Amino acid sequence: MKKTTIINIIIAVIATLFIGAVPNRLNAQAYLSYDQTIGLIKTFDSGKHYTNGLTLDLIIQGMVDNDLYDYNSPYLSSYLTEGLKKRLIGGKSSEKIKKEAAAAEYPADGQLLELLYYTRQSGPQAFITDDDLRRKIGGKNGTGAAIKKSIVKLWKNKDITTNLIECLEGYPPETASLLADIIARTYYSDAAGTYENTDTSWASESLWSIYRAARLVELAKRSVVVKLLADNGYLQIPTVAYAEFEWSQGYYGYDKWPDVPIYLDPVVWTEDDVPGLQRLLGNPDYAVWAAEQLARM
Repeated sequence: MKKTTIINIIIAVIATLFIGAVPNRLNAQAYLSYDQTIGLIKTFDSGKHYTNGLTLDLIIQGMVDNDLYDYNSPYLSSYLTEGLKKRLIGGKSSEKIKKEAAAAEYPADGQLLELLYYTRQSGPQAFITDDDLRRKIGGKNGTGAAIKKSIVKLWKNKDITTNLIECLEGYPPETASLLADIIARTYYSDAAGTYENTDTSWASESLWSIYRAARLVELAKRSVVVKLLADNGYLQIPTVAYAEFEWSQGYYGYDKWPDVPIYLDPVVWTEDDVPGLQRLLGNPDYAVWAAEQLARM
């Protein structure tokens, strides 16, 4: 074993034992309902409450609580996560978001708010047909190239800085994994004003799942923490998504068009990840994992 590898592991162990864990502000014993979280967002948006920075922390708790429910159905959207996300960042200016982020009680919360804002996307429409879905992916044998290209372009936005992406390092693994999912989820572009009243189709659900998978891949490419979470079983980074045609040419699958695989870029470790891994040696939540990965590089 290399001398530098031994030193990295020692540093990681010391960080874990003596620095102490980053406080998990999201109380695992608490649960904020959808309606409670909406109420917090309304308070937050008023901008008048003296604890507005702490309110953002509670909103994130509520979003995590509700995404935990959504995450158990990884190929279906629901109004929970997307509805809260749309209410939190939808229709706001970048100036307002920056002002709200600056008032955050915890820096990671403010960075996360900005990241959610700058990765918002005019994604799938709420109710489309199987014919629409086929066109969206590029035809009968489509590859989803246009969808993937639009997501890559989104992540190249100059406002999405490395500093914002690193916000996930401020949360423990069980929280960061759900936040990664929240970042990946996009809400329907033509959703009803009250999001939970939006009508969807199976085709729109399928298109939404392609967006979600491709967005998670692009996040993972850029985030050392997301790669570590995947390597240690906290989340799965998809390699393929499927365009599913449930209503095509018949009723309940009669003469159903075959599903079309949309292959996604592989997410791999590279030398560009080394500085991020070295930085995480000082983070008690990720130090050991980072040291282990550095040993494999």
